[in-house]
Amino acid sequence: MIDFFFKYLKILWIQKQNPGFEYLKEIVRAQVTKIPFENVSKLFYKKRNNLEQLIDFELYLDGIEKYGFGGTCYSNNFYLNQLLSWLGYNIRLCGADMKNPDVHIVNIENHDFLIDTGYASPFSEPIPLYLSNDYIINTGIDRFIIKPKDNNKQSQIELYRNGKLIHGYGTLKEYSLHFFRSNFKKNKL
Repeated sequence: MIDFFFKYLKILWIQKQNPGFEYLKEIVRAQVTKIPFENVSKLFYKKRNNLEQLIDFELYLDGIEKYGFGGTCYSNNFYLNQLLSWLGYNIRLCGADMKNPDVHIVNIENHDFLIDTGYASPFSEPIPLYLSNDYIINTGIDRFIIKPKDNNKQSQIELYRNGKLIHGYGTLKEYSLHFFRSNFKKNKL
């Protein structure tokens, strides 16, 4: 299994280091620039291998190397979670509220950061969740707004296109990896 993590780092063109904020930024930037958010791989593996569930780690990495694949929010975020955990980050895999896609909350020096590499968004670095005001990312006609935590200690992420709210999710549930894997066995992708 350790070989897979070193292969993952090689794909990202980064070296193993001690966990820290700057290193986390480097990992997230590499992930979103080198591993695309896409669903073609799901169709490919369904037809070629008759797979309808989350692909295994080895196949995920091979698809990136051989075909330039990446994955959806499920595979991209799930395997990034595995990598960050192996590197020693204090990370929680969390489900959002759009049929439970996953995001990460990474805690560094008692500050929470959102990491979402599967939303097809410009989240190219960790986003602080210890906000007192909205955190806004503008890109073309899109505006992403990350709200400060509410009374339930949940952050909301909203996507506006041409000024109209078109999508949003909250960092709702923290999942164990057991829950995450069993959820894939029950639900086809």
